[in-house]
Amino acid sequence: MNKNKIFYIAIIVLFIFTSFLWFNKSSKQTFKTNSKADFYLLTSKSIRTFQWKQNKLKELNTEKVSIGENVNYWFPKAEFDWEYLVFSQGDNKGSKKNQNIVSINMKKGTIEKTNTSNYAFTAAGVSDNYFYTFQATTQDGGLYGFDKKGREVLSYLFEKSTTPSTQFLGKNQKLYLSATQEVNELYEHKLFIFEEKKDKLKEIKQMNLDDNPEYIYGLTSLELINDDLYLPITALRNRQTFESISDNRVMKVNVNTGQKEFLQLSQPYPNLINKSRLEKYLIITHEPNMLLKSGLSIVDLSTNLSTFLDISKILNSTEYEESNIWSINTTKDDKLLILAGRYFLIYDLEKNELLAKEKIKKEEEDFLYIWVNS
Repeated sequence: MNKNKIFYIAIIVLFIFTSFLWFNKSSKQTFKTNSKADFYLLTSKSIRTFQWKQNKLKELNTEKVSIGENVNYWFPKAEFDWEYLVFSQGDNKGSKKNQNIVSINMKKGTIEKTNTSNYAFTAAGVSDNYFYTFQATTQDGGLYGFDKKGREVLSYLFEKSTTPSTQFLGKNQKLYLSATQEVNELYEHKLFIFEEKKDKLKEIKQMNLDDNPEYIYGLTSLELINDDLYLPITALRNRQTFESISDNRVMKVNVNTGQKEFLQLSQPYPNLINKSRLEKYLIITHEPNMLLKSGLSIVDLSTNLSTFLDISKILNSTEYEESNIWSINTTKDDKLLILAGRYFLIYDLEKNELLAKEKIKKEEEDFLYIWVNS
């Protein structure tokens, strides 16, 4: 073999190797952190820092970075150790190079994207140590677990078509997944409980959630406090006529006994559920397209009573699309942070009082998340 052929073969090998690295390894960026910041607002194209003093928000800095398009705001994002934020980027319509797990170190100021074909396009979940994605097909369902740096470390494949609720979660080395599977030509909800091991997921229990003989529950997400799961019921579907009607309840299920009870809300179409940092409140986002307004139900778990926070009214918006809720979070003392429309809101859950309302200049970017600085 002559030297020219060896040279060209070497170039081709180098190109293939470089391409492999480009599409399969991670890319990194950096940004400046700020010890004076109380909150970081993350968008698809920037990180903004805010300080909160005397019930007033002050923007300290905006830094341009490329966090990513196609981040589904319905899917949860994982926080680890008051340091890492991990979430999925991408959809099946975009470029494969934009299908990533994004890991942001909020202490060191680094953004790392790891390219993966196992990004979230059906659902996502969070446990103590892992961020999960789910991909449902007509034949099966794939569940994938990633560590805080965005590396895939766990997986589980269902042998039949399985479609989970939008959000699922885990705690104390157990993962709880509400999903539908076909039963007697109807798709019913089951609760799947997995044990998280070092290198695999093991299914340890199944529980039937659709035990009503007349209708099937429309379950969209879940939250866990102690041994109780809370699942919003957005609608009911008749088993005979297939007619759907709205619902305004939250199903409470004990994961050990299976015992159920229901919490009543004042508004229908509850959708995505979160708990406050101190686990005193449930915060439930309602489906705005069905409700025709944007709002949250806040459930006081000491009484199980709920109040409705009308975001459309707070923002004086007749177009509920302009008051859509992009992200919520809570502070260490359970103040509620809401990113809605073009506004950053801070709300006192205990006093039912709006503390701050700050309009955010929005350029050609998507609002992603509110990070609370430790």
